[in-house]
Amino acid sequence: MSTRFSAIRAHNEFTTSKGSVMLPPPDLTQRAADLLATLDSNPTSSNTYNTAFIASLSTAAGTPCFPQALDWLRSHQHADGSWGAMLPVPVDRLVSTLAAVASLAQCRQPWAENAVRTGVDYLWEHSEDWRASPHQTSAFELAVPYLLDQGRRAGLNLPAERFTDIEQLRTAKLGRLPAVLPSDAPSPLLYSAELLSPQLLARQAERFQAEDGSIGCSPAATAALCRHGDNAAAEGFLRRLAARSPDGGFPELAPIEIFILGWALYPIVRAGLRPAGIDKHLATLRAILATDGLVTMSAAFPLPDADDTAMAMTILHRAGTDVTPYLPHLLTFERDEYFTCYEFERDGSVAVNARIVEAFSPEPQRYAPQIEKAAGFIAAHRIDGAYWYDKWHTSPYYATAHVAFGLASTAPELLNATARWLRETQHPDGSWGSAQGQPEETAYAVLALDALVQAGLTTDTSPVTRAFAYLCRHVDDNDTQYAEMWNGRGLFTAPHLTRSAIIAALHLATAYL
Repeated sequence: MSTRFSAIRAHNEFTTSKGSVMLPPPDLTQRAADLLATLDSNPTSSNTYNTAFIASLSTAAGTPCFPQALDWLRSHQHADGSWGAMLPVPVDRLVSTLAAVASLAQCRQPWAENAVRTGVDYLWEHSEDWRASPHQTSAFELAVPYLLDQGRRAGLNLPAERFTDIEQLRTAKLGRLPAVLPSDAPSPLLYSAELLSPQLLARQAERFQAEDGSIGCSPAATAALCRHGDNAAAEGFLRRLAARSPDGGFPELAPIEIFILGWALYPIVRAGLRPAGIDKHLATLRAILATDGLVTMSAAFPLPDADDTAMAMTILHRAGTDVTPYLPHLLTFERDEYFTCYEFERDGSVAVNARIVEAFSPEPQRYAPQIEKAAGFIAAHRIDGAYWYDKWHTSPYYATAHVAFGLASTAPELLNATARWLRETQHPDGSWGSAQGQPEETAYAVLALDALVQAGLTTDTSPVTRAFAYLCRHVDDNDTQYAEMWNGRGLFTAPHLTRSAIIAALHLATAYL
């Protein structure tokens, strides 16, 4: 028996009418307080895409600027030759492997040649896998053509002809940006600035490079500033990231403090926990929202989005703040058929529209047309009448949970089959999700079931009881044990958010034991 499992089993068990049930880990409220006190420590995991861009930076003499990034790539190649998250999501493996081989093709170290060869072999063998995937990584239609071109310039034999249809998506995407970038207005493409031409990149950086040296909260985009000219601020930002990296790799997003704050607070507030220090964080959100009624994912990012804005309003409303003066700002994101997260998106987000519905809950009559519109978009994306996927997260349990949070009381008819789907997809050990179960997905499933129970949409709470012991065993997992499920240019994990969801799910589950 492992040390971690033994420690959890050290908590006494008790017997109820439902059988022997494990006691909850002690001090869930204290665990929540400890989590909130450490939100600024390594908020997201390293991933291949960003690490590969930074590994390709070299001095005028040809020596690597960040040799630890090369070491990370060397140690994170999978046995089949690919790179990417621990769970084999085809689009992530495609983009991550393209980024790695394009970067390593310039590496002069002996091991790199074989790594590139096996990576290219993987791309030829698996070039069509992504077509059957329900997911696409962010800016997939821009990244794949760019990386194929970079690989070609490096002399690699890549299956470029198999991706010609992605070029059409790229053209359609860029067609949504008529004069935005040339006029130096902020654009969502700040986050994808490494995929822009050097001229447009320089123009964006001149106006929108943050004080910390980053651009678009993206290490890869910031690395592009270094690649296309001297930029001491950008290099300094990357060196600070390198100094605090726990494994030598680079994260998908940095800085991202407002997003992390919101998504860590939400499950805790939803579960009714009031840990020490929470008032300080709620005050931070109130101050951000009070500035102009809109919220960004970071103070370093100049573009507000619907997701962070609606999340802040929902958290504050649940915590007792009157947010009705701010609700009209959500109309900034309203479009003909749904609410967009960012301008010029190619497709909408189910979770964002569910969050919009939840944010409007203080005034449902006033915003009835908007709620109906968002619910209609969500209904159109329902799968088998029971569950959903979202563009920002690979798990259907994440998307379905947020739909349950937003629509259980406003459009319950959309959730009639959801409890059955949750019961039928639970694994024998009480978990839900990929690869025979993941703690993060299990927490979302429990939170979703609690929302359905509270709305009177199900009375069967036995799945929550079965999930309880599984979550107890994983509440103290370390950061590297959580699978990467958040969707950026590549997949990544945000351990604080996973742990927050687990703590909240355990706290709520105790009511059903």
